[in-house]
Amino acid sequence: MKIGTIRDLIAWRLRRDNNLQRVGDTPFSSIFGGDWRALVFRNTAFDSEMLALVKGQIDPDKPTLVRMHVLDVFTDMLGVEGDRHGLLQSAMAEIGREGSGVIVIVTQQMPHMLTRFVARKGEASHAISDLEALRDYGAGAQILADLGVHDMILLTNSPRTLVALQGFALNVVGHRAMTSTAPSTWIR
Repeated sequence: MKIGTIRDLIAWRLRRDNNLQRVGDTPFSSIFGGDWRALVFRNTAFDSEMLALVKGQIDPDKPTLVRMHVLDVFTDMLGVEGDRHGLLQSAMAEIGREGSGVIVIVTQQMPHMLTRFVARKGEASHAISDLEALRDYGAGAQILADLGVHDMILLTNSPRTLVALQGFALNVVGHRAMTSTAPSTWIR
């Protein structure tokens, strides 16, 4: 009887099962870091989509600055202040200063997602912790592998040990803390 590891299983499934398809790719310019590419990936297993923001060229021979970011409608799109206020924009600005990097925006496709956001607006920390538990690192890891990322430095305020990344040929080689971007710097 052969014994395999989770890493072996993931590597085998990556070679045979590819549930992600690139369905969109467009350049854009932002006040947060300049010129970017927005790539949409469709997860055929769950009929959901995720967005990757790519700055510059990814060099597979050096660590890539990476942010895995769960989309929060109120803080990311509507500018509501809180613990996560400005983190997406800060990540874009930090990667812009670095010259290259990737932000994977995890968009949770769950029933009544917007209703949950609205109902729990007053309890933002609870809503965020619910979403963090649902992060789809597997699809995000596939996106990073597809983009040519190997070694990465995570932009995060909560370093965690991410399991089974080696199956995607990904290694976390460091962490970099995030800070919020002051709203006054957002307006031209």
